[in-house]
Parts: sequence; structure tokens; C-alpha cells
Amino acid sequence: MRDIGIEGVNHLWPEIAALPSFAREALEADALYAGYLDRQSADISMLRKEEALTLPESLDYAAMPSLSTELKLKLARVKPQTLGHAARIEGMTPAALAALLGHVKRREIRPAA
Repeated sequence: MRDIGIEGVNHLWPEIAALPSFAREALEADALYAGYLDRQSADISMLRKEEALTLPESLDYAAMPSLSTELKLKLARVKPQTLGHAARIEGMTPAALAALLGHVKRREIRPAA
């Protein structure tokens, strides 16, 4: 139903047309961003489950293109022992944590030679 705009919804549910414009706009925004919010909730849930994941001491943060230079420097300086520890570093974002988790998991599957 991604292709249905607010006008299509008004046609399907005429009661919605009676709502104040701010309420209709809020409904439209909720519908528009629902997929993104669901994905973010799933990412947060996954990260919480992986908080205790041990980060290898030899992890090369500079080799992770998805991290900002600032985060690469902070991670190299702090050397977090777990993903949960990394999460508490100032400036760490959920996207950066997901990238870090993915990098470590890929490394577990395909160890460095």
C-alpha cells in the first residue's frame, strides 16, 4: 500500500477526512516512515542482544569505511572490549554500531589470514 497517498486513504476510509489536517498529516508521516522505524527497532533489538560481544583487540577500525574518521579515532584510542562498551562512546550512532557488529561477525566467519 506504499503507492496509496492520503487521498486514496480518504477514499477508503471517509472518516479520516473528518480529522483535523494536523492529524491527517501525522497519519501520513507515520505510514511513510513505518518501514524505517520497524527496521530501526529491529536493529536496536539486535544490538541489545549483542552488547556482550567481545571485540577483538586487533580490530582495525581505520579499515572500516562506514565509520566516520572521528569514530575511527575514538575507537582506536578507547579500544572498547565489547559492543556495549563501544555503544557508550560519545558520538557512536546506531548505524555505526551496526556496521561494527557486521564487521566483527564477517571477521568471525572469514578470519583474517
